[in-house]
Amino acid sequence: MNKQNQLVKIVLPENGWDVYQYNYMFDFVDRIYISTIQNNILMSDVLNWDNKIINHSLAGDIAMEIYPVLNNDKLSVVKEELKHHLENIHQSKIDDIDLGCVTYEGKIEPELKEFWVNKQKPTEYNPIHLHSGIYSFVYYLSVPEEIRQEHMSQKGTSVTRGLIQFLSSRTKSQLVFNPEKGNIFIFDSSHRHQVYPFYSDAVRISVAGNVHGIKFSDGNILGNFYEVL
Repeated sequence: MNKQNQLVKIVLPENGWDVYQYNYMFDFVDRIYISTIQNNILMSDVLNWDNKIINHSLAGDIAMEIYPVLNNDKLSVVKEELKHHLENIHQSKIDDIDLGCVTYEGKIEPELKEFWVNKQKPTEYNPIHLHSGIYSFVYYLSVPEEIRQEHMSQKGTSVTRGLIQFLSSRTKSQLVFNPEKGNIFIFDSSHRHQVYPFYSDAVRISVAGNVHGIKFSDGNILGNFYEVL
């Protein structure tokens, strides 16, 4: 039986009443963590890493979606940055995280399977979608100011142009953000979201990926780690 579906034995307190709530109230499912990228390498060097175009395997209608090809040193930089933010979320020390890497004979392959760069151009967009893993993230390498200002002049009552929108899993509520350079968003991988198109003659560059497992320093494990092949 799923732990969240287990029946709870009710023991009334001395005052004769109590209040119960669903376990998801303590989960990250409808929350979004926002901070700033700490490591300058991830802001300045990612675009210079070897890469290949992989837009055919992602949800977005974006022509330039690419995998950076990483060696172990570069992978370590990515992991350390994400560990910093995940420790803020969990308030617990983390030893290691799994980013969906392929391993062979005990060594991590230089290609990271779930870490990609989006070079979004005018009229391109990401439809409503969700990700694999336990957490997903996106951070912004470049956000031209004309893109950030587009929503101010659009027609109608909706505020959407160039924005990223999250849709609650439990309610009809929505959260819309206008990201800036250096912002990092971390959210539950099942949290549905979409990226609206913009029309300025500019390019916005973001990096996204998924976290499949977390090993905490106290020995607890969240999610799964890929086994060595």
